[in-house]
Amino acid sequence: MRLLKACELLSTKSEIIMPITTGRKAIRFHKLHAMHFAIQQDKSYQHRHLIISYTQPMHLPCTRKELSEYTSVPINAVSKVVAGLIEEGALLDEGRMQCPVTGRDSRAVQYNPKFSGPY
Repeated sequence: MRLLKACELLSTKSEIIMPITTGRKAIRFHKLHAMHFAIQQDKSYQHRHLIISYTQPMHLPCTRKELSEYTSVPINAVSKVVAGLIEEGALLDEGRMQCPVTGRDSRAVQYNPKFSGPY
């Protein structure tokens, strides 16, 4: 539901703009159903959306392993997506903390409340 609202906000009269995914440029579509189909096929966009949806309501930092456990996204995909989100400014690197899942020191990230870009 949240995804549909984001897509509606980005649409114009003649074309629809898919939000930027990590490492890609904005993709333009002329039909809404073509954009929805592309989003369903794009795993990196789905992973990005899951990670932002999980970190946005939380006001506490969490580790990559924690994100992997709670979103069911593989850890290698989480690391790649989180690196892209930090570069875009959607997530903030909060330094090291003890991971509640593994018990080891890990780098933690937190959602940036000042981030205003599309996800």
